Amino acid sequence: MSNLFAFRSGENLSIQESSAWKILVLFNAWHLFWIPWIGIMPQDAYYHLYAINPSLSYFDHPPGIAWLIRFFQLFLNSHSVIVLKFMDWLVTLGIQLGAYHLFRTFTGRSESIYLTAWLGASPMILLLAFNTTPDVPLLLGWVWALVAMRKAFSANRMVFWVLTGLLAGITFDSKYTGLWILLGMHGALIFSRTYRRLYRSPGPYLATLLALAVMSPVFIWNAEHHFVSFLFQSGERAATIKRLNPALFFGHLGSQLGVASPFLLIPIWIRLYRNLIRWFGRRLEPDTWFQFIFTAPFVLGFGAIALIYWVKINWVMPAYLTGIMMAAPLLTRNLFKGHFYFALVLHLLLTLEFVFYLIPVHSDDTWFGWKELATEVHSIEQEYPGTFVFSADGYKTTAVLRFLNRQTYYAENILGRPALHFDYLGEDLNDLVGKDGIFIDSNPGLKDLDSNPVPAVLHKHFKDIDFIRAIDVKRSGQLVRQFRVYLCHDYLGPNPD
Repeated sequence: MSNLFAFRSGENLSIQESSAWKILVLFNAWHLFWIPWIGIMPQDAYYHLYAINPSLSYFDHPPGIAWLIRFFQLFLNSHSVIVLKFMDWLVTLGIQLGAYHLFRTFTGRSESIYLTAWLGASPMILLLAFNTTPDVPLLLGWVWALVAMRKAFSANRMVFWVLTGLLAGITFDSKYTGLWILLGMHGALIFSRTYRRLYRSPGPYLATLLALAVMSPVFIWNAEHHFVSFLFQSGERAATIKRLNPALFFGHLGSQLGVASPFLLIPIWIRLYRNLIRWFGRRLEPDTWFQFIFTAPFVLGFGAIALIYWVKINWVMPAYLTGIMMAAPLLTRNLFKGHFYFALVLHLLLTLEFVFYLIPVHSDDTWFGWKELATEVHSIEQEYPGTFVFSADGYKTTAVLRFLNRQTYYAENILGRPALHFDYLGEDLNDLVGKDGIFIDSNPGLKDLDSNPVPAVLHKHFKDIDFIRAIDVKRSGQLVRQFRVYLCHDYLGPNPD
């Protein structure tokens, strides 16, 4: 599409190819620079737990992130946080490279590098580069699956259909939303006269069968565990849906403006609206239809869901890989300047936060203070031999302690509560009955600093509880995190009579 970028006032809307390369190098080098400064985060530790407990699938996500972590740890022979962060960074390079090849199936080289610079400078890549989540392998599989699919659609060669099926399956094995690669493929084939003829060849059917075969570990694990993961991702989330709440919707829009930057997202919205009108008028060209079907369901669908449910900021990310291509005619040089400076300011602020921790995060979703906690917990274990250690803040404190101290620590299933994949590690909690436990209670809001109240739920599962001490984590003499430590005597079990 040589005419992809229009000319306005005689000026080419794209920046120079050399400038695009410099921007890509700048931001990716910046992300690499951060690696030594970012400590372990709870999500890093939790998905590392996946990796060291191999399984066909897991309670709250498919196994893709576990496979990825395991590969890097075996290849580099290390279980350090540096390996996790380097993995995230390297995968983001793979996502950007895949995006370039995806754009090349629509337009020329210079335009593709320009659009890749839009992606590389986006806050979305920043988020993927420093936090280990299933979105990291999801977007890697997603973008390369689309590359293979585009080549399969244009050349109808069996090798590309095979790659499409394999990559579609791997994308689903990374996150359940990856199913849209397969569904979107058939949507693109069915609703386009140009692509529909491909059903006369064996390619689409082979791709589908291969995708389902690669997805099968997830279905097998769920069948063996009463489909708990599917129910957790669907039924339990549906149970938390509220009535119409416009505040959730505007919060979602605000978060997406931060993920993609306003200078990119608003053009995507404009093009989506125009293409929606053209779709109703049956005036979408095949290339535009391909972009539309892999963008609109996520942007519009999650936008609708946001009226009644809090949509997480990462759920829409896959749509922006094709959304950038769809918005290309509107992505002017001036908009790119705004996009660039938006990203630059965001990177500068995060750099200051990573290095100096200027603004304490009153949440357990932070990289700061975990090493101090792990050291103190290890010391307390020496003082009270024969005890077991547990926490009850979801997965966070337990996962981080397991990662840093390489010991077995327990989650809130000790208290008879659901504990995500900790419930499926094969650990028999009844073996702990009669033992003393040490409870680590995170206090991210720094509340009741002087009273140290004993959580009432502990009394149901232990005969007696004593407060030991508080673990205070300080930065420049200021208290920024606190954990309370309780000695719990004579464990009664997760479900005492």
